[in-house]
Amino acid sequence: MTAEATCVCGACRITLPQTPTEASDCNCSLCRRLGALWSYHPAQDLAISGPTDSFARAEGASLDIHRCAQSGCVTHWSARPGTFAEGRVGVNARLFDGFDPWTAPLRRIDGAHHAWR
Repeated sequence: MTAEATCVCGACRITLPQTPTEASDCNCSLCRRLGALWSYHPAQDLAISGPTDSFARAEGASLDIHRCAQSGCVTHWSARPGTFAEGRVGVNARLFDGFDPWTAPLRRIDGAHHAWR
């Protein structure tokens, strides 16, 4: 059974083989401001459709953050080639109707004190 994450307006959709059962809560300066909870997946396991735009936190950043071009909802991040997470995508788990952040296990990531490359 597949699972679908959608932005608030429904224009952007991310389809996965199943709804995530856990997510990560990162406290880096970007993630804590975005308020996203991330589920991690190999890029080949998901399909993304709809109008998105992207931005990077800083020059030399390892991730591109994607959002719906219409609603501005943060949908996912994708790793840049040659970086620590190459081939991985982080999907905003809050966008899955079947994901309950109050009951799902959350992995805490101390991104505020990690030397990201």
